[in-house]
Amino acid sequence: MSRRATVGPRWKSKFARFVRSFGVCPLAKELNVPHTAIYQWIRAMTRPKPEYAAIIQRLARERGTRLTFDDIYGHSSHLRAIDHTIAIEIGERKVETLCRATSSSRRRSAGIASRKHPRSDAVL
Repeated sequence: MSRRATVGPRWKSKFARFVRSFGVCPLAKELNVPHTAIYQWIRAMTRPKPEYAAIIQRLARERGTRLTFDDIYGHSSHLRAIDHTIAIEIGERKVETLCRATSSSRRRSAGIASRKHPRSDAVL
């Protein structure tokens, strides 16, 4: 199976087509989010917060496209329904995050907090 065949369904929804036409980087700049967040939305790994969805709706409307919350959130629901590996990957990420948080918490309680470089403007 080619890479294009596995990526294709992600870009077929009305929401994804709008993102593609607007441009990932320009949209990220408008929303003040990293461009990787947009790709995570397209991959259905995460969903935009409602305030971002509202801004996306406004931007779409300004370009003559009617984009509903159902269009935006339906994108990830549809992809998750047809590709169960997305749910598995989301679950693995949650476990990784939990493990990192637990490890950091243990280091802090043991007094081994991660230290950054000492301040260069500190008076000795």
